[in-house]
Amino acid sequence: MPPPNRRNGFTLLEIIASLILMALVAGAMVNALGYGVSAYVFTEARVEDAQQARLALSRMRRELMPMQGVDASSDQDTLVYTDDDGTQATLALTGTTVTYNGHTLVNGLDAYGANEHLFTYAESDGSTWNPATGDFNDLAIITITLKLDSGGHDFAYTTTVNPRKTDVPDGPIMHIDE
Repeated sequence: MPPPNRRNGFTLLEIIASLILMALVAGAMVNALGYGVSAYVFTEARVEDAQQARLALSRMRRELMPMQGVDASSDQDTLVYTDDDGTQATLALTGTTVTYNGHTLVNGLDAYGANEHLFTYAESDGSTWNPATGDFNDLAIITITLKLDSGGHDFAYTTTVNPRKTDVPDGPIMHIDE
């Protein structure tokens, strides 16, 4: 039997200590939940950007593969070409948007640096092909690079196109450096 002057219950010090402990645990849980939510939002945005880039690159590959020629006015950010129907088409990077015949194909791209471009061209031996001076029949590889800014992080998505209607036999010779 407890002494008569002692009551059942908790002291004020015990209650304050347990409240502080509960507040610390709750704060840690809120912090962890906030981190999880921000990671989910970042990942969701990254997936959407990757999907947008994949669709745009796939469309550009499909359009460029059967092309019949490249206009000399083309450069590394604008590709003017003759499609398989014999009509002229244009893929162009303007600011942060890639257009196909004036219609938006993908937007929200990150700024390209001084030596970064939407298109790079190569011959089968890996040397640079120039649209202004090169023979279309020597064009073996068109590399397309989309730079997307996703949540403050830059991501580059790249694909290559091997035009079918050139004189390059069996596609380009690929050199793999180890």
